[in-house]
Amino acid sequence: MDKVRNKGIYADLCRIHLQNVEFAHGTQYFLPWHREIINRLEEALRAEDDSVTLPYWDWSVESQFPEDSIVFTNKYFGGNGGGGCIGGRYSNSGMGCVLRNFDQGRSIGAFAAPEVIRNVLRAGSFSEFWNRIEASPHGNVHNNIGGDMATMSSCKDPFFYLHHAYIDKLWAIWQR
Repeated sequence: MDKVRNKGIYADLCRIHLQNVEFAHGTQYFLPWHREIINRLEEALRAEDDSVTLPYWDWSVESQFPEDSIVFTNKYFGGNGGGGCIGGRYSNSGMGCVLRNFDQGRSIGAFAAPEVIRNVLRAGSFSEFWNRIEASPHGNVHNNIGGDMATMSSCKDPFFYLHHAYIDKLWAIWQR
C-alpha cells in the first residue's frame, strides 16, 4: 500500500471518486461503479506484488461494538481521531491526514447485524438489492465511523476500500 500511495495512485483513485459523486451514489451505478474503483486499487497493489488481494471487512461480525475491533487500532487501520487525524501507518492517505470521528464519541453506533445482511441478500431484483444496501447498511458504516468516511472524501480512509470490498462481496453472493 505504501508504494501505491507514494506513487499517487491512491490519491488519483480518490479524485476519481470525488469527480464522479453524481454517478457513484444514489443511482443504479452505485454497485458497479464501486466494484470498478476497488478493482483499480487491487490492480495497482498487484502491480507491486502479485500475491496481494484486496481484503474485505465483514463489519457485521462485530456489528454491535465495532469500536472494540482490533481493526480500530494503530497496528491496523487507526482508531478514533476525535475529529482529527488518526494514528498509525494509514494516517496519511497522500491527500492529507485521514480524519475520523466516531459518531458516538468514543464508540461507534451499531452496524447492521448478520440477520440484516441475510435480509438484504433475499432481494428479488437488482433494484431491490441496491435499494436495500446503499443507504443502510452501507451508509451507516460510513456515517458511524465518521470523519472522512462520513463525507464524499471517504476514499481517503483505508476503510473505504475494505468496506466497499465487503459490499461488493455481498453483491457477488446475491448475483449467484
